[in-house]
Parts: sequence; structure tokens; C-alpha cells
Amino acid sequence: MGFGFFVLFCCGKAFQFGGRYLSSRLPKLLGLFTGETEVVSSALKNPKAADLGIQQGDVALRKAVQHGSEKTIQLRDTLINAQSIAFKKIASEYKQFFSPRQELYKKEMINRFNDVLTSVGVKISKAGNLNFSTSKIIANPGEVSKIQTTYNALNKWKDFSLTGMNEFKQLVGKLTRFADEAGIPSKSPTLGKYYHSLDSLIKERLPKKLSEKYIQMNKRFSDTIDLYDDLVDAFNKGDPFTKLSQVFGKNKDSLRMLLDFYEKKTGTDIPAIVAGRELAAERSAAFGLLNPREWIDLIIPPKIQAQAVTGIAKGQQLGRRFISEKIRSGIRGGVSEQVQRLFHQ
Repeated sequence: MGFGFFVLFCCGKAFQFGGRYLSSRLPKLLGLFTGETEVVSSALKNPKAADLGIQQGDVALRKAVQHGSEKTIQLRDTLINAQSIAFKKIASEYKQFFSPRQELYKKEMINRFNDVLTSVGVKISKAGNLNFSTSKIIANPGEVSKIQTTYNALNKWKDFSLTGMNEFKQLVGKLTRFADEAGIPSKSPTLGKYYHSLDSLIKERLPKKLSEKYIQMNKRFSDTIDLYDDLVDAFNKGDPFTKLSQVFGKNKDSLRMLLDFYEKKTGTDIPAIVAGRELAAERSAAFGLLNPREWIDLIIPPKIQAQAVTGIAKGQQLGRRFISEKIRSGIRGGVSEQVQRLFHQ
């Protein structure tokens, strides 16, 4: 039994080493035939998701985009709600922040926004209307709209307690992002300045120890929220289907990083679905008949090639599980035999 287990263990190690080597070379090897090494690598990493792309094509990607559109907003809202709950705990420790002061803080919030607007050339009439005609901001209609929305919201806001101020600050944070005339997500420097002004106001009104807690909490939130905002934009702004279908294009590192983060949070591997879709797609004859890839496509349909790629990946996974189970069963059997010998001596 001991010698058999030793042989099995050595075979397992050899398979693992060979499997790792084969895994590292397969993308390049198959890439020679498919012409798309990164696509092959993604399909090999997650053959189950790639099979969805192979079998359903555009339908699979559209479903994933639609689900992601809702899921990314849900993820961001969960983060914002968690921050709000954490802030309420801090606010509950500050017993002196009562309603008699709210009118004072309301005026301060309004005055700070007016100061920010004046600094960028926006005029405010006695009737409370905003005039952007003398400001450079007028060149960005998307930003003008977000600033107007913020101004209207502030005039209608009711809760100027510590918690209410933080809720309004989060609203400003959302409105800070807008799409420019080309549909590209941008940030409003004006609203960003007001956001930080509100942040400072909250810090100034808290006792030192609570202010330090707030700073730490807010730093964790600030370090993360931009990533979630970028995720929401990726799945909801412009043409998400086209955008995500080009994940393997040049200069798409940021998009791939976002989708890796999305996979960690949801378990959905968008690049693998795109990989399956691309590998199975019929290709135009633009390569020319001198390209060996054209001859391969004539002999073996792209869908069969794609299924071969995922089949290799599934075979590797099955092989690793088989060897792992054999090794574990060998260890259990070896231990059981040794125990039996011990009690029968």
C-alpha cells in the first residue's frame, strides 16, 4: 500500500507540473490557430461561461449586460447604505446636534454652495434663479443640468441634522458625475468642490474624536465608491453591449480590471462569455486565403473550434479533480491500513 501510494503521489505531482506547463502553453498554442491568445486564455479559465457565449452568442452577452445593469446599481447602493448606517452610529454619539441648530446649518450649506457657484462665474438672481451665461460651465450642458438639479434639491431639502447633511452630501456625490456631449462619463469640478466643502462642514461640527472616526470611515468609502461608479457607468452608460463586447480590444486594461472586480463580486465572468462568443463567430474572408487561419475555418467550423477549446479546459479540470481525489483516497486508505495494523499487532 505504501509503495502504491508513493507511485500515485509521484504521478499526481508529475501531472500537476505537466498540467501547469500545458496550461501556460495552451493559450499560445491555440492562439496560433484562432489568432486570439487573450480570448483563448479567458475561455480556458472559465469554460462553463465560455460555453454560454458559444451556444447563445449575442443573446448570452445581452442577458449578462442586462443583469449587470441592475446588479452594479445594487452593489453601489449597498455600499452607500452601509456608509449611511455607519455614519448614523457616529451621529447618535453626538447628542448636542439638535433641531434648534438646523436652521443655522441650512443657511451655511446654502451659503457654501452659493460661494462655489459665484467662484465659477454663475450668477444667482434675487428670485433664486441660476444664470450660467457668464460661466465657462455653459459649454457643458450635462454639468449645467446636474448643478441645477443640486440647487433645486438643496432648496427643497428638509433634514439639516448631521445625518441629513451627510445624506445630502451623498446625493451631491452622485450628481457630480455626468455624461458630456460625446456621451463620455465625466465629473463636475464645481459639484466636486461643493462635495468637499460639505465634507469639511461635517468634520468641523463634530467633536475631535468623532471627527477622526468620520474621517477614517469616509476615507474607506471614498477609496471605493469611484470603482463602483465606474462599474455602473460600464453597464449603464452609452452602448454597454458594444463596450463590453470589445473587452479584448487594444487599450481596454481599465475595462478588464472593472470586469475582474465585477466577477469577484457577482461570480459572473463577462470576458469568458465574450470569449466564447468571439471564438464561435463566423469570420469574414478578409484574412485572405494565404492565411492558414482561413484554411482552418474552411475545414473546421469556428463553433467546433470553440467547443474544442472549452473541451480541453474541462478535461484539465476533470483530470485535476480525479488526481486530487485519488491522492486523498490514497491517504485515507493508507492511514486506515496503518491503524488496523497497529491494533492487530
